[in-house]
Amino acid sequence: MIRRSLKFKLILYTYLFVVPIITLVSAFIFVKDYNSSKQKTTEECLRDLSDLSSSVEDIKNNMKTYGTYITINEEIQNILDADNTDSLNKSSTLWYSEAPMKVLEDMIALDSSIKTMAIYPENKIKPYLRCFDESSYLSKEKIISTVEYISALTKKGAYAFTRADVSQNSFYESIRTPKLVLFREIYDMSRKKPLGYLCIGSNADVLDDMCKGLVVSEEDAICVYGIKEKKLLSLEGNTESYDEYIKPSLESGTIPSPVTDLNDKLLFSDVTEDLIVAKVVSKADFYDSPGKVVAAPLTLLLGIIIGLIPVLLIITNSILKPIKDLSDGMDEFKEGNLDLTLPIKDKDEIGSLTETFNGMVQGMKDLINKNYILTLKEKESEIAALSAQINPHFLYNTLDSLYWRVLDAGNEEIAEDIMALSDLFRLVLGHGERFVTVSGECDMLKHYLHIQKMRFGENLHYEFNIEKEAESVTIPRLILQPFVENAIVHGFEKEQGDFKLEVSAKIISGKASFEITDNGRGITEEELNSLFIEDSKSYRAERVGHFAIKNIKERLEILYKDEYDLKILSEIHRGTTVRLTIPITDPAD
Repeated sequence: MIRRSLKFKLILYTYLFVVPIITLVSAFIFVKDYNSSKQKTTEECLRDLSDLSSSVEDIKNNMKTYGTYITINEEIQNILDADNTDSLNKSSTLWYSEAPMKVLEDMIALDSSIKTMAIYPENKIKPYLRCFDESSYLSKEKIISTVEYISALTKKGAYAFTRADVSQNSFYESIRTPKLVLFREIYDMSRKKPLGYLCIGSNADVLDDMCKGLVVSEEDAICVYGIKEKKLLSLEGNTESYDEYIKPSLESGTIPSPVTDLNDKLLFSDVTEDLIVAKVVSKADFYDSPGKVVAAPLTLLLGIIIGLIPVLLIITNSILKPIKDLSDGMDEFKEGNLDLTLPIKDKDEIGSLTETFNGMVQGMKDLINKNYILTLKEKESEIAALSAQINPHFLYNTLDSLYWRVLDAGNEEIAEDIMALSDLFRLVLGHGERFVTVSGECDMLKHYLHIQKMRFGENLHYEFNIEKEAESVTIPRLILQPFVENAIVHGFEKEQGDFKLEVSAKIISGKASFEITDNGRGITEEELNSLFIEDSKSYRAERVGHFAIKNIKERLEILYKDEYDLKILSEIHRGTTVRLTIPITDPAD
């Protein structure tokens, strides 16, 4: 079975859950954006066609304004209806003196779109022919034979529009630029009589430029078609597309719908009363390709997938790091570290688990301390003492025999020393007892100091100040002796002079308080710190109870936890003071 880490599983399952959802969302966004893009592009195209229709209508209405002015002007009507044509034709300024053509030309000068204007009277008056762009109109003899002239007669005053190109037209002898031409018969409605033929030419380049602006692709084609005249007013773009898609619809006389799907092409149209503006485009070029539209959701999908990696790493690390710390702590605890306490960073399930683990470690430590370490520490002194003798009773009996023999010999001082040594051994071994009274511990100290006087003689002075209430208090055996022994070995040895040592005990605030003071050489800070590590083998072998200061501190921590207080105060050449305060407890507990 392949072993995968929890981090790998979290990241994998997140992607298995998130990626399908993001994919569905991206697909939805793609479809929505694609349809929205198609609708928006269609609306923009129809709006452009509508704007083009409006622009063409504006051009036509502008031309109609001038045409209407001419047809209803009374002075022009009088010229067209005059019978005295010969006399009128004698005036070279007929149209300027008898009609307001100068005013009309000034108006046209302000309007740059109108380029030509012609009035062909039916009463043999000389025609009014005016071109502002170096074009020239056909003569009356030629104009009356054109299709447009004949068509105007049949319409009896109705406006019509057509396109006059440079290569082919029915209005101009010469023409420099194509024109959009308004033509109509000036007709006397009351007498049912034609009065003249009116032609107004506007620059078709303006219309062509507007159409060119709407041709984007080489496949596009756009046209403006006059419905009444059945005439193409403008055509731009691909003529093949016009011939294949637009022209058949126009020639059939059917009004195309705004959007017609022609397989690979699209036909858009805007229809007014007079015009059809149509545009054919390539469907592939007109709509954004799916590849372009899919770019946004695909980018979103890839961005989220890639962006999830650092986010998931941060999240998984925040979740898994406490678990790893807990696992490492368990391994460390398994190796025997009973002082381990893991930090609790968050009050969540992992924090609760860590708190439970810390409690388990502390509980295990307390259990081991109570049932194993304490027993082991106390047995060490007994084993050490027992290993130094063949039989305690043999030792006691031997010392007693020596005591009586020396006493019989009359050497009472040596006899007392032997007796003190015998009592010291009895008290140190303690018959296996773990606790003694304060008075019992002090008796043992007195015997120990009596023996030490054999070394120091009259230079050693000691004093015990034990309150009556404190004598019966039960304390751990050999809890004071190591401090007294430490004062002798480290404070008095290798020194000269009178050595004083005082041991006091009293009850303060319900606790037993002890103080051991000497006037020895004192202890440096480095030596003070070294008291709480293991003694050297040589010094450990000289100890009576085999307990070092470090052992005393460990026993106090096991027995009283943080309810005891131990302080060692010292100054070089000024002596040392040990202060110990412990709770008063029942040994049965």
